[in-house]
Amino acid sequence: RVRADKGSIEQLLMNLVVNANDAMPGGGELLIKTANVYFDKETSKGVKEAKPGRYVMVSVQDTGVGMEKAVAERIFDPFFTTKGKEGSGLGLSVIYGIANRHGGWINVESEPGQGASFNFYIPAISVTGALKRDEAARLAKSKE
Repeated sequence: RVRADKGSIEQLLMNLVVNANDAMPGGGELLIKTANVYFDKETSKGVKEAKPGRYVMVSVQDTGVGMEKAVAERIFDPFFTTKGKEGSGLGLSVIYGIANRHGGWINVESEPGQGASFNFYIPAISVTGALKRDEAARLAKSKE
């Protein structure tokens, strides 16, 4: 479970799927997957945004054109685009902002001709704590 703004997460996923589609002009495969992951002190060292703890990862992968490392390093910059006049350069910077507002981050793994994998991480919340809050809300409503 995560605590998140539904509309923002929908926007994040939609932008990633649209970008993946655009990266596959001749067709290809799009894979969306989720996983529960844990970062300990050691594994979180490699990611400046990561603190040790549990996260939910959402990954959007495509078999599209991929990108050079220099492009991948700039894709989250506002107004950076590889789409020419069709692109505003705001989609991925908005995604980056959404990830940060939720206490998470997004990264990309890509090579030219090998597609891309965008991985979004958001802190998981305690299911026990969430269930207790849900129960408290239910009890509060039953007393009205």
